[in-house]
Amino acid sequence: MGARRSLALAAAAVTLLAAGCGDGEEERTMSARDFVSEMNQAGAALKLGPVLTQNADGLDITEVTIKRTAPTPTGEGQDLAPSGDATLIVLADAEEAKGEYDRCQGAPSLSCYRAANVVLRVEDLQPTDRALLTSAISQLASNE
Repeated sequence: MGARRSLALAAAAVTLLAAGCGDGEEERTMSARDFVSEMNQAGAALKLGPVLTQNADGLDITEVTIKRTAPTPTGEGQDLAPSGDATLIVLADAEEAKGEYDRCQGAPSLSCYRAANVVLRVEDLQPTDRALLTSAISQLASNE
């Protein structure tokens, strides 16, 4: 139940980030590099990799490496090995990203994060990394 609660909190934080302040300003968009940089400033340990492929709409699917930054109580994470396979897609706007995020949420093996027009999809995410990503995405939302 804790994992579902964490995902719900992350989803709520991302929704706030995508919505912005509501003061009539133009909706925010980010590049892949901007997203990774802001997430890292907020405590995530992401490394932007190469473009792996393009989706049917011609959008780049980019590899992202997630490094474990702290060992878990069982000692996993000591060697800073990557956690799962992650990909990032930058969409035209937050509305398109919301649709992609909803599709991602339907996949049982993926953890999904969205900020503005960017969706991060991760398979086999370690609990320590899930906590770091959830915290970072929440911090991005609170900075808006």
